Amino acid sequence: MGFEGEKFTWNNRQFGGNFKQYRLDRALVSMAWRFEFSDAFVKHLDDLGSDHKALLLSSHKEERRYKRRFRFQERWYENEEVVSFIKKAWRHEVVGLAMFKLDGKLKFSRHKLVKWQRTSNSNSNSKIMSLKEKISDETNKGQLTNGATIRIWKAELEEAFEQEERYWK
Repeated sequence: MGFEGEKFTWNNRQFGGNFKQYRLDRALVSMAWRFEFSDAFVKHLDDLGSDHKALLLSSHKEERRYKRRFRFQERWYENEEVVSFIKKAWRHEVVGLAMFKLDGKLKFSRHKLVKWQRTSNSNSNSKIMSLKEKISDETNKGQLTNGATIRIWKAELEEAFEQEERYWK
């Protein structure tokens, strides 16, 4: 029976040259059970708090939701917060071989950037829509008493258009 997830199910939780990992844990089913549950699969879960990964044996297919592929956006270079996340991610200590370290730092960077993108107002398209609505609402009042605010919003709108253009290049 195959599996999903990381290959190894156990590690000795030691660092450096003493680190060892193996696939010790497996699921065993009879041929009759396998015939009855042909969509079944085993999933290797996280090993939080243990040196073994928990195994999940599911007897039915899951609807798989695929994550959207992460892509670093060129326009993020201009954001000091993003640069700070990346510097912090590359200082983050990851134990293992060089490729494992590289992968860990990339994952840490991606995680921080995705979280930042969700919580910040970094989506230029939604920013454009919001600013257009604000400007329209203010100008449709019939009296432009807030000229300074509108000028600020128009400058922000121009910047959002530039960010959107950089996104599509």
